[in-house]
Amino acid sequence: VHMYTGNALYARLNEALRHPNRGLVARYVPYLRLLLAALARLLAARAPLFRGIRKDLAAAYPEGATVTWWSVSSCTPDVAVAKGFGGGQKGGTLFRVQAEAVPIMGLSAFKGEEEYVLAPGTQLKVVKVDRDPAGAVVISLEEQPGPRLVS
Repeated sequence: VHMYTGNALYARLNEALRHPNRGLVARYVPYLRLLLAALARLLAARAPLFRGIRKDLAAAYPEGATVTWWSVSSCTPDVAVAKGFGGGQKGGTLFRVQAEAVPIMGLSAFKGEEEYVLAPGTQLKVVKVDRDPAGAVVISLEEQPGPRLVS
């Protein structure tokens, strides 16, 4: 888990997980198995979480749709932190996520960050799409029951 939170690995791993060519994930399978096994041993929590992105994703998240987050997705219970990642400005997206996630604060390379991770393959229903006064897209998501698509 600590290795995932460092800057060297997470970007490449998540890029491979999101790519339509699933063959790109093959080189990460041994590490991904270890990461998923470690996350499974930690106590997951269901809490309101937030994730900020520096891109307007409203068109990709129509209300009522079910979307799959293929990557390991970092979230925070602190809306101000998520807004700092781009979710609080015009042209950005703030996700409000109700899902089961694993808190990794004690294991993160970034001490002091209140970070939770959602496993790859988490399926989320788009409950609401809105805009805040700053012009950011605000998308409310709710995890859908069922097995994870990546295990």
